[in-house]
Order: sequence, then structure tokens, then C-alpha cells
Amino acid sequence: MNENQVTIGETTTGGRPELANPDGLIHYWHLMQLTLQRAESARHAIEVMGELVAEYGYSSTGESFAIGDPEEAWIMEMVGPGPGGEGAHWVALRVPDGYVSAYANLGRIGTFDWDDQDNCLHSGHDMVDFARENSWFEGKTDDFNWREAFHPTTPQKLRYTATRV
Repeated sequence: MNENQVTIGETTTGGRPELANPDGLIHYWHLMQLTLQRAESARHAIEVMGELVAEYGYSSTGESFAIGDPEEAWIMEMVGPGPGGEGAHWVALRVPDGYVSAYANLGRIGTFDWDDQDNCLHSGHDMVDFARENSWFEGKTDDFNWREAFHPTTPQKLRYTATRV
């Protein structure tokens, strides 16, 4: 937590191993620290995280961040672009007032409303093109499922996650 009461927690979702970018300068733990040095609110933290990875590259395969301030809470999931890629792909959803969210080591974001800027922030539609190019998604952009494209489940992941949650 920083002096503005912005908090960030994380759980490693793993993502696809091929999404690691050895040329990306920022690992998730550095991203959290750098963001807390700058963020004035939870929403601002998401913007800062997106800007930092866009400029310096993201090296981790997949993380889920819980980001909050006294007014709102968000879940942000981020994956790397793979070797030689730039930036990162990410989506953040606001946790509705009066609700809680729990997660451990597995992506939680499925489909989302691309146009709801009050409750959904994202790195852009190019994540869908990226998923299509890698044969992880077919279909219309509105049907894009983040979790299925970038955090596919396996029986082992489900077993491990169920015991943690």
C-alpha cells in the first residue's frame, strides 16, 4: 500500500509458457513496486501499469493483480507478448460495489464489455488478433474470452487452484 491507500496484490496465473518475453524489462514484482511509487488511485494504478509495460516490455507469462483504493477495487490480468514482442496484453475489470472477488493461481476474467470504460480497461483489440494469430481464439471480437485464450485450464491447474481457493 502506498501513501494514497492504493494497494496491489497478485497471484501468478502462469498463462501460456510461450508468452514469456526474455527481452521485457519489467517482471510483475517490479511492476507492482514502480506502480505504487506513482499511483494516486486504483484506476490510475491500472493506467500506470499499462504505460510501464508498453514502454519497457513485460517479461512474465501471466499474473492477476488485485488493485484497490478506498473507493473501488479492480482485478487486472496481464500476459506477456512472447519472445520479441512489445508491451503486454491486459484487461482490468472493476469489482462491483458490495461484492468481493477471490482467486488463486488461475485467470478469472472471461468475456467482458469492451466499451464499458467505467468498469473495464484493457490494452486494446490487438489482443484478439494476437490470440487469433496463435490459434487460441476463433470468432467475433465480442465473444473473445480472455481466460480461455491466455490462461487455458488443465486438470492439474484446476486441482491446485481449488485447494487454494
